[in-house]
Amino acid sequence: MIASMQERLDTTGAQMQRLQQTVESHQQRMTEAKRDSFNALEEKREIQRKLDDELFLAGNQKCTSCQANERMRESFAEEIANLTKANEVKG
Repeated sequence: MIASMQERLDTTGAQMQRLQQTVESHQQRMTEAKRDSFNALEEKREIQRKLDDELFLAGNQKCTSCQANERMRESFAEEIANLTKANEVKG
């Protein structure tokens, strides 16, 4: 009877050890998954920031030719406005 109880105790102890190892293994994998998730999120944020910067520059930067055309357009618009006022005053 004592031998049987000792055997059950040993078996239960071994099961507890295996369960404890399984729990520790799962905890380690969870820690690694959280770390990987955090790193991926940080990488996503960095990529998004760079993309936003590039989109901002692409949308707000103008080539030299575009800048010259815009200045000419503004100048022409101003001239037309002045001529229109002059014609209104005369007419």
